Amino acid sequence: MEKYKQDNFDYCKSIADNLIKARSQGILIEYFDDVLDFTFQVNSKKEYMSVKVYVTLGGPNVHICTREKAVKLFWGTDHATYRLPCDVCDSIDEMFQEIYDNQ
Repeated sequence: MEKYKQDNFDYCKSIADNLIKARSQGILIEYFDDVLDFTFQVNSKKEYMSVKVYVTLGGPNVHICTREKAVKLFWGTDHATYRLPCDVCDSIDEMFQEIYDNQ
């Protein structure tokens, strides 16, 4: 059981590491070319607040959440979270807010 927890954490960390690397290389937008889906989180005035970007679905379910500033994994009753740096989340939010504003 502990091995799965570590594997789940390591998987979240690898996604976070890839996001950090892509941002530092100026190619963060390319990371999101192959995502499965995303959900905007808006306030009562329908103003953009954050985004959940779904990386994998079905087993495990993994999403990037800029509101929680984390990569989150869920697989049955197992879960893992790896925190993302604020600057990475801010860059992701800038990209997705532009998408939201232009729809």
